[in-house]
Amino acid sequence: MKTVSQLLTLLLVALFGVQSYGQGLEVSPVRLDFSLEPGSSEARTITVRNTSNKRASYTLSSADWYLDEDGSVIQVPAGEIERSCAEWISFTPALIELEPNASQEVTVTMRVPSSEQSTKWAITYVAIKREQEAPAADRDLAMGINVDQTVGVFVTQSPRSNRNASAQLLDFEDVSEAGADMRTFAVRAKNTGDKIIDCNMYLVVSDLQNATERKLEPISFRVLPDGVIRQELSMPNDLKKGSYLVAAILDYGPNYPLEGVQMQLNVE
Repeated sequence: MKTVSQLLTLLLVALFGVQSYGQGLEVSPVRLDFSLEPGSSEARTITVRNTSNKRASYTLSSADWYLDEDGSVIQVPAGEIERSCAEWISFTPALIELEPNASQEVTVTMRVPSSEQSTKWAITYVAIKREQEAPAADRDLAMGINVDQTVGVFVTQSPRSNRNASAQLLDFEDVSEAGADMRTFAVRAKNTGDKIIDCNMYLVVSDLQNATERKLEPISFRVLPDGVIRQELSMPNDLKKGSYLVAAILDYGPNYPLEGVQMQLNVE
């Protein structure tokens, strides 16, 4: 069963953060990036800390997820998506017990099959162990239903030799509301390569009357391979009457060309 994850905030922290917290639980780091070649393995460690005032047990397990165009996290069982590496991940130990304020390192091992050369990902959950088995109706969400006491660790695997990064901008439209203080443009970015890309996207507005140019502050986001993300770029609604060229520019690294889309805007 596909569901919009109740762990959205935790997953976004895992995408960009170093440390994450749940109620009575602290995990660091919350992002593990592997760059293994096919047929190899590597072990990393994460630290789990019990920040509550009572003894607690924690379990570790993996699942899958992806982002829809609006950036919502869609959670699915392990192994359901083509880009999953959940089944390549193991934990030592997979169950730990901690006294109050105590911590323990857990070894997370990634083993890449010899035939796998593409970028893959998964989410590893550190969750407080329930005293009672979840009801059957909750099985699909058993790892994430207790949001305050679950932390997600974002795991990626992409061979170092994989340099297939590419992206393009798709639809570009003015979605501004009449009378609004800000003029807003919507654009979709597509990852057409096989690497996870960290993007900066910004507007450049050129006045066709006097050839002046204005560059707006960028927004940052991440796009998974095969993924499409819709973003909105805004600027003050202060253009004087005239004709302008508005471009959305996508920058996903110094080793790759800038991507852009543009439109002509007439202000009357």
